[in-house]
Amino acid sequence: MSVFSALLIGNETLTRACGERLLERGHRIAAFVTHNADLRLWAEGRGIRVEGLEPGWAGRIGGIRVDWLLSVANLT
Repeated sequence: MSVFSALLIGNETLTRACGERLLERGHRIAAFVTHNADLRLWAEGRGIRVEGLEPGWAGRIGGIRVDWLLSVANLT
């Protein structure tokens, strides 16, 4: 499989596990959208842009170009 970029949205440990698998396989996470403080710290620790899920979040990431939008364990 070729390398791709993704926008990852979610709030549970499964979201982080999927993000870890993506990075391990050489893929790029352009941004991470979450309201989970632990996931925010995980992403920031890897240099990934993080946005919260408060109103207006979609507008803040509108200019990001990715190959895939992945909503994983995103129950909101």
